[in-house]
Amino acid sequence: MMMMIRKRENGEDEIFITIGRWRCDQWRRWEDDHKNSMILKALSTKFFITMSQDALNFIHEINTQNDCLKIKVRIVRIWKQSFSLDMILMDEKGKKIQGTIKAKLIHNFERFLAEGSIVVLSNFGVAENSGNYCIINHPCKLNFYHTTTVKKIEVFDGPVYGFGFVKFHDINNKKIGDEFAIG
Repeated sequence: MMMMIRKRENGEDEIFITIGRWRCDQWRRWEDDHKNSMILKALSTKFFITMSQDALNFIHEINTQNDCLKIKVRIVRIWKQSFSLDMILMDEKGKKIQGTIKAKLIHNFERFLAEGSIVVLSNFGVAENSGNYCIINHPCKLNFYHTTTVKKIEVFDGPVYGFGFVKFHDINNKKIGDEFAIG
């Protein structure tokens, strides 16, 4: 975070706060921690808060406490069921998470989503990845809403495929838990 304070011509203090890669929840925590500080108490102060337009989160940063994230992912796998469209999403660091679109919203997003395509997602929901058989070893999964935005892009500096290899011997000897899919 960078903060700059300067005097305006009319004598008011002007504070510029650049948050960079901070997420909304991090800013709110900082604001709560500093609500009694001189900076936030100053009545003559105007705040200009800029979050970088290209500030992206990575999948390892996703948890159920975050409510304003933006991620760039490759769609590694996509499949349709009668009640949803599901996909495996992978970021540039090779981390994966499951995404789900309920049946009534599929028509809003289907034309933007294809295996191998690269997209920037924002305004999605984050839920616990619970159940007896999880597709991805991540504690969360993404839910698409009416407000979710999908932007197709071309540049992706991460892996193309998303394989996680394990030894056949480990599968045979049940060293790999059965709570995650192996195929």
